[in-house]
Amino acid sequence: MKYLNMIKQLFINDKFILGLIILNSIILFISGYISASNNKLILTISDNFITSLFIIELLVKFGKLGIKKYFHSNWNIFDFILIILSIPA
Repeated sequence: MKYLNMIKQLFINDKFILGLIILNSIILFISGYISASNNKLILTISDNFITSLFIIELLVKFGKLGIKKYFHSNWNIFDFILIILSIPA
């Protein structure tokens, strides 16, 4: 239970999430210039992993704030839209 709370706190931490956003941006930028299939696969897997972490962040915030309160923040609405749009990619 202690580790679960630590993980939840990690996904509430804005610095951690900002780090993920920066890392994901770098991965997406690099993947636009890489043509080798092995490197492209690694970048795609990394992007999908980070997208999964963003989904976990969304679920943790839903659990902490509740869905109604989550959608009272314009940043959370923006974040939700970006996550939903990134899932099919």
